[in-house]
Amino acid sequence: GGEGDGDVKIHDWFYEATAAGVVMQAEILLVRRDRKAIEHYLPKMERACDFIEKTRDTRNNLFLVGPACNLLAPSYGGVKQPDGTFGKGYLSGLSITYLAALDRMVELYKLAGEENKLTEYERRQKITRESLPQLLTPEGYFVKSIEPGGVKQGVLGQEQYGYLEGVANADAVALRVVDDQTAKSIYKQIVAFPEIRPFD
Repeated sequence: GGEGDGDVKIHDWFYEATAAGVVMQAEILLVRRDRKAIEHYLPKMERACDFIEKTRDTRNNLFLVGPACNLLAPSYGGVKQPDGTFGKGYLSGLSITYLAALDRMVELYKLAGEENKLTEYERRQKITRESLPQLLTPEGYFVKSIEPGGVKQGVLGQEQYGYLEGVANADAVALRVVDDQTAKSIYKQIVAFPEIRPFD
């Protein structure tokens, strides 16, 4: 993740950081409403979004990525293959942060009056938001990732990969990519898990 704690030789691209960069730049542009700045940055932001789109699995509209594609440490490790290498999985953090980017890109296109782009980004926004429930546990919080075979990583009480993924869940609430009911169930789970706050 962000602190560079992984094995660089096996890393995929830093996709979630790319999405986070789009979120931050979009917020600056939406606040300032400077036309020249929007014209300058929007094509670069589109390029970043198109790059992320290349990882979308059209069968489920989730994003299939390899090791270290998440935003913050600990680095996402990927999916251990039978030969000992690490392959790709569906990473919740990327869906969440990229959806936050799409939410803001849609508002930028409304501001810029770019109808064609607006239509395309509203489509991306819709299919991404509709894909999120696949990444939720029955209790209504996000797993860290799902292996292509269906194994969920980051489910409390599960024998293997039984933990609570703090970053993706906090971001989903803070970035307002989920509805109020899901935000409440995430918050409830964080509150019910004191180990996530080891220093009070």
